[in-house]
Amino acid sequence: MNIKTMVDDFQQVAKSNQNIQTIEDMAKFVDNYPVFRKMQGNVSKHVTLATEMSNIVEERKLMLVSQREQELACDDGQAAAFELMNA
Repeated sequence: MNIKTMVDDFQQVAKSNQNIQTIEDMAKFVDNYPVFRKMQGNVSKHVTLATEMSNIVEERKLMLVSQREQELACDDGQAAAFELMNA
């Protein structure tokens, strides 16, 4: 949720930077450019990390593994869980 909020904020700032029509708008853009670049770097970094983590979770089937671990820890049906893992 935090990454989505960060992306939404960045998109709003980027959209406002597209409406440069006057000298004052240009001056404001130049003044805010370092903050914009920092924000752009942070968004890019976080989205890249979240995407890579999602790919690893999917590739290694970690959600399924976690579900099986919970079944083993909370249920008495270890034999049934073992059969599901071998299926």
